[in-house]
Amino acid sequence: MTQQVTVKTNVKRLSDPEAIASAGTVHKGVYVDKVIAAAPPFDEATLQTAVDDLKGAIAAQAQAGGGTVVTAFKKKKRNVLDGLLRKLGHYVQANCNDDEQLVVKAGFQVRAASARSQLQLDKATILSVDNVHTKQIVVNAKRVPYRIPPLIFEGAPDS
Repeated sequence: MTQQVTVKTNVKRLSDPEAIASAGTVHKGVYVDKVIAAAPPFDEATLQTAVDDLKGAIAAQAQAGGGTVVTAFKKKKRNVLDGLLRKLGHYVQANCNDDEQLVVKAGFQVRAASARSQLQLDKATILSVDNVHTKQIVVNAKRVPYRIPPLIFEGAPDS
């Protein structure tokens, strides 16, 4: 069973220096090393301009000592960079052929796959349904026990 690779695109959670560093890593992987053969959605000058604009806005904010106008300007520049990185993340995910190494080489992280049980759960049994009010009912159901799937070791020696 092949697993579909999902690229992490949650760049909004990064701090400004982390976002700039991430943009540098993505720039190197996508534009310099050309890990993905397909053409990116925009040219490398667009990404570099967004990074430079954010750096300038951070410097202006530090020089002004804060303030609502310069902070709003910095947030606008950060949103532009976040949007570009998100577009590149979707581009890499669409063109990586589910290869985690390509995603990492392109400068992105792979989202961890959730552990899903391959066993079907038992059906729940409804014990009672009570009409408490005109717009409310209470359903009592029997608990379904969780079954741990058996471990299968391929090629393990028999004991």
